[in-house]
Amino acid sequence: MISSLWFAAADSIMKVATNGPVLTGASVDGAGKALNDAVNSVYTAFKSYIMPAILTVLVIIAVVLGVIKGVKLAKAESADQQQEAKKSLITFIIGMGAAILITVIVMVLLPIIAQSAGWDTSGSNAATPTPQPATPSSPTT
Repeated sequence: MISSLWFAAADSIMKVATNGPVLTGASVDGAGKALNDAVNSVYTAFKSYIMPAILTVLVIIAVVLGVIKGVKLAKAESADQQQEAKKSLITFIIGMGAAILITVIVMVLLPIIAQSAGWDTSGSNAATPTPQPATPSSPTT
């Protein structure tokens, strides 16, 4: 059920992204403009607020876990406890390396995907005001 919804959503997004100017900005009107604004808002919020907050929490948790595992290794009294703590610390380091690699890949690929889809990656999705021609004012008496 969830996978079929996922594929339907992905199919809809691909249709919108490949049907011309829907995500290009200036020539979009009506529902296409609303979709464009929604996608840009979500992308900007994710890039500017959500992802940094998630990364901050995860880094804090990782540092605390790393310190705990290091303390367990330092306090291990028997050789068996040292081996177990050492394996745990090595697994933690490998996991952190993989997490850092995945984060870097996402942070590099997300802007590339966004640009190729035509999303506004400038961080501003506000409409540019159209200059109005000057009108002569009538003198009041």
